[in-house]
Amino acid sequence: MRGRQQSGDPAKAAAALLTALALPEPPLRLVLGADAVAGIRGKLPAVGADLDRTAELSLSTAVTD
Repeated sequence: MRGRQQSGDPAKAAAALLTALALPEPPLRLVLGADAVAGIRGKLPAVGADLDRTAELSLSTAVTD
């Protein structure tokens, strides 16, 4: 029985990581693979909506003098 094949190429991932690290402003998070990019793009609207809905509450926690 054959195991599941991964869709990503480890050598290409390593090269992408090194390229990202050499950028003048490397990303905080490096998303690798079409499925990961699609998943995050799909989630961004929901995260934005949560932030919009709770921004006032979040900002209310600042220390005041």
